[in-house]
Order: sequence, then C-alpha cells, then structure tokens
Amino acid sequence: MMLEANKKIRVLEVVDNYYPNTDGVVLVVDNYAKLLNKEIECSVLAPKYSKAPKQTEYELIECISLNGGIFGPRLALPHFDIKLHKYLKTHTFDLIHVHSPATLAKYIISYAKKRNIPIVFTAHTKYHVEINRFFKTKFFQKLFLNYTISAVRKSDYIWAVSDGVRDVFKNEYLIDKEYKVFRNGTDMDISYIDDRNILKIKLRYNINENDFVIVTAGRIVSIKNFQILVEAVHLLHDTCPNVKLIIIGDGNYKKTLENMVKEYNLEENIFFVGKTNDRKELATYYYCSNITALASTFDTSSLIIKEGFAFSKPTLVVANSAPAEGIIDNQNSYLAECDANSFAEKIKYIISNRDKYNEVCENCYNSLYTPWKKITPEVLKEYLNIIEEKNN
Repeated sequence: MMLEANKKIRVLEVVDNYYPNTDGVVLVVDNYAKLLNKEIECSVLAPKYSKAPKQTEYELIECISLNGGIFGPRLALPHFDIKLHKYLKTHTFDLIHVHSPATLAKYIISYAKKRNIPIVFTAHTKYHVEINRFFKTKFFQKLFLNYTISAVRKSDYIWAVSDGVRDVFKNEYLIDKEYKVFRNGTDMDISYIDDRNILKIKLRYNINENDFVIVTAGRIVSIKNFQILVEAVHLLHDTCPNVKLIIIGDGNYKKTLENMVKEYNLEENIFFVGKTNDRKELATYYYCSNITALASTFDTSSLIIKEGFAFSKPTLVVANSAPAEGIIDNQNSYLAECDANSFAEKIKYIISNRDKYNEVCENCYNSLYTPWKKITPEVLKEYLNIIEEKNN
C-alpha cells in the first residue's frame, strides 16, 4: 500500500543558490517547497544571503557562505557551519532532493548516504557549457566537469526538467541510470497584473496598439544568443519599424548588446530593463508583450516562456531545442532556425497573420500553460513511491 502523505513525512530540498537571486532553479525549489509543505513537511537548505526574504511558508535552513566571485551565487561552507551540524544531528528526513551540484549538495549527499536516506537529483542545466565559459583548457574543463557530476552519480534517482537535458546527462556525461522528466511550471497567473503597472510600462517604453512587442529575459551572457534577437530587430527595422524588443536581465554580455543597439540606431526599438526581482513587474512585461522570444540553445527549460503562457503569450524559440519541447509551430507557438534571418522572417510572418496569431495565443494557454499546483501532486506521488520503496 502506498504511503499516505502526512506531516510525519519530511523532505529536504537542497539548492546552492537562493533569494534575492531569482534564477530558474531557485524558483523551482521555492515553488516545490511552498506547495509540498501543505501536504508534508518540506524544508529548504540553501546558502545564507543577507538580503534573503524572511520565509514563512516553509522552513528555510541557511548555511554560512561567502561571495562566489565570478561564479555568481554565494559559496556555501557546510563543513564549517556548526549550527548546521547540530541541526542535522537532531533532525532526520525521509527523502532529500538535490537541485544543484556544488558544495552544499556534496555535503548533504554524504550525510544522506550515511543515514540511508534516498537522494533525488534534478538535472536543471548543461554543466559543461557553463564550465567551458570559465575554463579554456580541456584539462580543467574535464576536471571540473567530473567534480560537478560526481554528485549526480552518487544520487539514487535522477530527474530532468526536459528531454534535452536528460539526453545530455545520459549521452554526454554517460550517467547510466533511470531518468524521470518533471517539467517546470510557473507561479504566475492573471492575479499578478494590475492596471497601474500596465500603464507604467506602456508609458515608459511608449508602447501603443500598433507596436509589436517582444520580451526576452535571463542572464545576459554570450551563450544565450541575445544578439540574434537584436540582429533580427535590425533586419526588420525598414519594413516593420514598430517592432520593439524589451530585454530583462543583467550579465557580462549586456554592454556588447548595448553597443550593437547604438550602432544600429535602435534606441527607440530595443530597451534594457536590467534585473528585476519583482515578480509582478516581470509578469506585467509579459502581459504587455505580443510574444516572448528565446534564441538560446543552451537553456534546458526556460521559465520565461512558461511565464508568458500564463498570459496567453506565445513564444518564438529555436526549433529542436529543449525550450521547443511541446511546441507545434504556428499552432501553439513559433519555431525558427538559430539565426537572425530566420527569427526576423518568423516575426514578420506573425505580424502579417494577426488572425492566426490570435488563435495561437489561445492555443498556447490551453496546451502549454502549466501552473506549479498541477505539477507538485505528481512530484509528491513520486516522493511517496521512493520512500515506500526504500522502507521495503
């Protein structure tokens, strides 16, 4: 008989980043914990951030940390955290779910192995691409990749957020285990929108009913191909001068993009918002757009396109990429090849076929919008199966 979900079951979600950072993995863990904690006891273990919001919807266990430098997130130091050691000696868990492979994950996996606690690891990203950005010699690339995926190899169960990232772990990292795919959802819905924010954004960027507004978001780094979107707007400028691109986020490639915009004289068409941690503000950008767009083939399960679906905004992504999973071109969203010409032609097609666009908007909401509350019951069901299997 399957275990019943109740407050005696304790699950620990482990992540090597946390608020005020709002990357995709942090949002996944936060939504898992908020919703699962209504059925079981679900806690989160994360590095300590001085500006992290006070958490009331689940237990947040903070580990002492230091500045992560060029790597971004703070570096947790669990081996030196006496408070964490005492906590783990007096508490136990039925299952530990690890979402990233750095120091905190490695420490907690060792803890779980000693206590025979089942470990789930979710593959969220392509680690080798990130590693290769920082290390240019093959020796160090291989060294750090092996160090990173060693945590994955020690896990009992591997989940992935898309078919694409699952295939990378199986075929490139050669981790031969059974995989389950649990796709990401979104917390956003129409309740995030109010008229004042809509008016503010439309006035700020001079958006009117004749404009075709594209929104993209994320870390602005070269591997995400933001330059393809800038080039596409440039190619369209003579024939479609009302196309506007709003880029939300920050990163070391932002200056390069800003220089491109100046070179092309597109300051009235392309806007840089910077990073925002305000979920309602972000939702309003989607609401004010016509489509979201993503030229990245690196992303494995981009949350921006899922957030856009919450407001019936279709996306334009690269065909055969992980973000394209579930998309049927010109039915529930749009696909293009990974180059500026292809993106420009598709945008031109969307603008010229407004009736079809309205149909695609409706279809993307009906077939692709997935709130977290629809996903977490399946996650909980699998947790209970794993715990029961371990007990038996």
